[in-house]
Amino acid sequence: MDSTAAPSRIPDYYDQVDNTILDAFAREFARDLPPPRETVKCIITIPAHNEEAVISQLLLSLHNQKGFPEDKAVDAFYEVIIFCHKCSDKTYLRCQEFKNSANYTNFHIIQSQDELINNVGAVRRILMNMAYARLADKEGYIATSDADTILHPYYISTLNTFLNSSYDLICGKINIQSQADGNAHKTILLKEDYHKSRLELEARLQMATENPLPEHLDNSGPNLAVRARVYKEIGGLQPIGFCEDIAFYDTIKWSGYHVFHTSQLIVTTSSRKQTKVPWGFGTELEIWDKSDSISFEVESLEEILQMSKIMQLLQRSGETFTSEDLAKIQELTGLLDVDFNILRKTWPTSIGLYHYIRKQLEKDAAWRKRFPKKVITEALKELQDYVTSFK
Repeated sequence: MDSTAAPSRIPDYYDQVDNTILDAFAREFARDLPPPRETVKCIITIPAHNEEAVISQLLLSLHNQKGFPEDKAVDAFYEVIIFCHKCSDKTYLRCQEFKNSANYTNFHIIQSQDELINNVGAVRRILMNMAYARLADKEGYIATSDADTILHPYYISTLNTFLNSSYDLICGKINIQSQADGNAHKTILLKEDYHKSRLELEARLQMATENPLPEHLDNSGPNLAVRARVYKEIGGLQPIGFCEDIAFYDTIKWSGYHVFHTSQLIVTTSSRKQTKVPWGFGTELEIWDKSDSISFEVESLEEILQMSKIMQLLQRSGETFTSEDLAKIQELTGLLDVDFNILRKTWPTSIGLYHYIRKQLEKDAAWRKRFPKKVITEALKELQDYVTSFK
């Protein structure tokens, strides 16, 4: 590895290590792997940090994959790369035992204790770079999952069915293991109901431009699959320590690629409250459970309707906003000092520009004052009543 670009100190979790350093790690680890098979069309990448207690469930779910022709070897269709990073338990040993138990030639296990590989984003970038290099067909998929996640028995065969589709990024359904209880469990169920009603309303308002009535809004690390070509074109996943998967999703959306949310591609992830990162889903579950009541907040009906007006304007406008449309979108967003014609050139697709605007408004104090978020129980009732009025 080229150490000339190494930082002068050991990076902490929130530092973003230079991509050239991490890419050199990826090339170094790749040299120890066997030559790739040209027939492989998808590679599953999995970061693992001290996952001895749960990783056997993941490995078993990979072993039990179904839906492939009986007269062909399964390892001709996919590969798995697991990166055991800074583990102090037997995660790596468990993975090696599993690999050796049936001589899996398409399972690759790597490990490192290097401090420069400092967070989950860095680990995912190394994994996905390795996967990109191994896929001969750059229209194949690089998939991400987690060590505490179980893949549906038809996960990989289902992913293969999308190879001839137009989908650049596939966001699969993420189910939560049922041991979540108390307010955490109630909040998860409320979120599912809220998202279902919101998606139904947005479809009725003709906002679902990419997939008619997507069945969920899941878009995170346990269940994503991106075309290798697209991964390269956007510069890869950026090695940030928190929400690296959401930032990756945002970049692809902003760039105007075809993103598809499907309930056909399914995983089940842990509801454990002991998170592996300074902030994560486990921490969120713990906060919900310790609360005396349901306190999770979401977008109000008023905000959803306002965002639908913005999307409708973007859909009917051309490559350049007319003065009338420009005044209207400034009025709708409250972003009076923004030149939306410049933004239109940067994000030429309606869905890309809409996604960018939405992200900016989430951080805008004036917007949040106009449309404060509501506790999910109240917001869900308003939303369901409004959707019912359409029927």
